[in-house]
Amino acid sequence: MKKLSIFLFTFALGATIAHGATINVGAGESIQSAINGAANGDTIVLTYPGQYVGNVTIASKGLTIRSLNQALTSVLGNFSISGLTAGQVINIQSFNFSGDLNCSGSGILRIKDMQIGNSLNCSGLAKIVLQDVEVMNTLTANQVTDCYLRRTTVTKTVTVGGNQDANGNATRLVVLQSTIKEKLTSTAAKSWIGYSNLEESYFEGTLEIVKNEFNGFRSGVHQAGIGIDLNGTNTTANIHNNKIYDFRVNQNGGAAINNICIGIRISGNAKADIFNNKIFRNQDGHTTGTETFVGMGIYVVSTAETKIFGNVLYDNGVSGGANTGHANIWAPAQNVTIAYNAMTSHSGSGMVLGGAENHAMVNSETGADHVNKGHPDVTHQDKDGSRNDIGPSGGRNYLTNGTTTNGPIPISFTADPLAVPIGGTVTIESTGATVK
Repeated sequence: MKKLSIFLFTFALGATIAHGATINVGAGESIQSAINGAANGDTIVLTYPGQYVGNVTIASKGLTIRSLNQALTSVLGNFSISGLTAGQVINIQSFNFSGDLNCSGSGILRIKDMQIGNSLNCSGLAKIVLQDVEVMNTLTANQVTDCYLRRTTVTKTVTVGGNQDANGNATRLVVLQSTIKEKLTSTAAKSWIGYSNLEESYFEGTLEIVKNEFNGFRSGVHQAGIGIDLNGTNTTANIHNNKIYDFRVNQNGGAAINNICIGIRISGNAKADIFNNKIFRNQDGHTTGTETFVGMGIYVVSTAETKIFGNVLYDNGVSGGANTGHANIWAPAQNVTIAYNAMTSHSGSGMVLGGAENHAMVNSETGADHVNKGHPDVTHQDKDGSRNDIGPSGGRNYLTNGTTTNGPIPISFTADPLAVPIGGTVTIESTGATVK
């Protein structure tokens, strides 16, 4: 039996205790002058409930910068933070600013209760923690050891690059109760994505993806992409209790299209357990054209091992034309196990094509969950101990209130299916990763 790695994460960002001096910056005073005169560990308080104008530069200092009133306090300019050494911490809290925030070094960056007017770019840090933050453009983190987003919204893309930090340590990403409105790309060694709203995504590494919505309908336009795209021999994923839907196109004019409108794609011999998801309306709605691997709920290109149990799949396919794919599941016979899924066809699409065998399928004309029709093994039982329900409510390895709770969230950096013990407590706090 594989050993589980289970943590309960709390985000105690606001509990940071300053040990240095406090420097107040009032109306007409300079934030930069206060920073220049501050020592490592000092706190700078923005007391003026209005606008501060000018760029801010912090070099080789750990500081806290906060305001007394987030709603009224803003900084018109960019933030540039560099040279953070190991152990140095930058806390930025409770005000808004209009520009970019760029941060580099080997220290820690914490941001809370903020709106960042443009992009956030970080490299080489030991940790970044964002809580209740809105990033109005893109977020990029390269070779950051630990990256945490909680109740954070990113208007455009999130890119987390590098499976090792500068010291060769494995990198980790957590996205919790957050919204990413465009594509999430992570090549972190370990990723945990839970209780969030996303669009497209691409992953490498070890990951758990639990109780999210991957919605291809953005700003009134359907995106014809891929909800969850897994790739690489070092990729092992546990994907469960998600909804993945509406990656659609209405391709007119007879043009050839390929490898789009897909709920989940697995390639490069990645491994995946895909349990208790609802995957629907991934399709090309036009009746002409040539479609190659278009309109699929799950597309397995190549895998070392993939298991597909307890999922509801419907309205995945192509409305017409010459097509290859056009199925709820397309998978080869090698290394793929498919059983106890509920499916219905779309415009004559296949249930399971590509060579894989389909066992114990439930016909589903409504797309509804199916009570007690899922995998009978006890490891798949529901929270009440009954047989697995087919669909996102089946199984027990998720929190019913996971999208709204302020309490600790079980997070696993293993792809093994979790069996979280009730009352189990191992806490890692974001304020220093102290095991309690």
